[in-house]
Amino acid sequence: MTQNQSTDQTMAVFKVMNVNAARPLIVLISYFYKQVDSGVNGLIGLVFRQLMCRWRFVVFLFFIFNMGGCETISFYRQLAVGQVEILRDRQPVEELLRDSSIDNGLREQLQKIAGILSYAESRVGLVSGGSYSTYVDLKRDYVLWNVYAAKTYSVESVDQCYPLVGCLPYRGYFSHQKALDHASGLSADGLEIYIGGVPAYSTLGWFKDPILSSFVNWGDQELASLIIHELLHQNIWLKGEGQFNESLATFVGNQASLDWAQEYGEEKKNGQFIERRKQWQLFREFVVLAKGYLRAQFSSSQDSHELKLIKLNAMRKVRDCYVELSPEVLDGRYEDFVFGERFNNAFIASVGVYEGYRSAFKKLFVLSDNDWAIFFGRVQELIALDRKSRQIKLESLSDNKVTSHADYDYTRQIHCEAF
Repeated sequence: MTQNQSTDQTMAVFKVMNVNAARPLIVLISYFYKQVDSGVNGLIGLVFRQLMCRWRFVVFLFFIFNMGGCETISFYRQLAVGQVEILRDRQPVEELLRDSSIDNGLREQLQKIAGILSYAESRVGLVSGGSYSTYVDLKRDYVLWNVYAAKTYSVESVDQCYPLVGCLPYRGYFSHQKALDHASGLSADGLEIYIGGVPAYSTLGWFKDPILSSFVNWGDQELASLIIHELLHQNIWLKGEGQFNESLATFVGNQASLDWAQEYGEEKKNGQFIERRKQWQLFREFVVLAKGYLRAQFSSSQDSHELKLIKLNAMRKVRDCYVELSPEVLDGRYEDFVFGERFNNAFIASVGVYEGYRSAFKKLFVLSDNDWAIFFGRVQELIALDRKSRQIKLESLSDNKVTSHADYDYTRQIHCEAF
């Protein structure tokens, strides 16, 4: 296994990106396993067996088994088993908190999450619906691993297609080894590979999502931002509008987590949180800029020998751009990654533009007098618009530039003389 096929376990900056990407396939599996959620944890295996007798489930299995080969069957099986195992292993937080033997650090984090949930419901106006009232110890670093692939001379993800879902720019696995095996097959076909660990995902209310060991020990602001981000998705989800959904959830999660920290004595950590988010947004803008540059370079020729030289020169200039930006814009924390093998076409392709309307929602919040009830009323007005009118309205609220607003007032446009 080459280095660019290994999972990046050190780059915390990619957490949010991978959380967002995991959602569509989980929602598919959630639909067919909805009834599992009615069973208690100790009986989840029995409930699963009983599902085999339900006509809907049998029809689903018949459809899947007749739509694809062994790889398709295996892929859906691991998704289904992975989701059922999480449901089976849930432990009620209330019981854990009454258990005197649990680790004090875990107890503190669970109590903190309970406080975040209370704040999200009472102050932000979100409904938790029982989510994050249970805990699952995964006994691994991530809950999922997403496998992205791109061609040698392209920065567009190679779509991976499934019955029912259609085509998506990645494939997700509950097993790290299965993700590596799939990546090996893609690599053997001449594709560049990036594997991203996923610490959390939302089933959009199909299940009562548990607290996972993969994120329970995050810092205060990151933890609050994640919980509120995912609760927002349970409350508001506009079908087929990824940029709208993720921009809204990212803004609400970040803003509400800062407000929560100010109210509950953690304001001193807000500056560090803002700086981390700012650096991620700036790095993301750098990758988006590099993506556009590489796209233009790769389209300049169709000759394989020329393209090989074009790519070598273009990647050198991309790295020169990073060096150029590092002293004043980027702080150098991503240097090892950018100059390593994992910074390849597949990774660059995986960085989308899902947060493009974040500044628009910030402005809408200000126009709502920083009042969540008024803000969400105006969000519902946006949802009621047709797609084109909604886009026009959001663009009028934003600045329409490639900028970073990680501290909600910070604006800086990324330029590179190397390009």
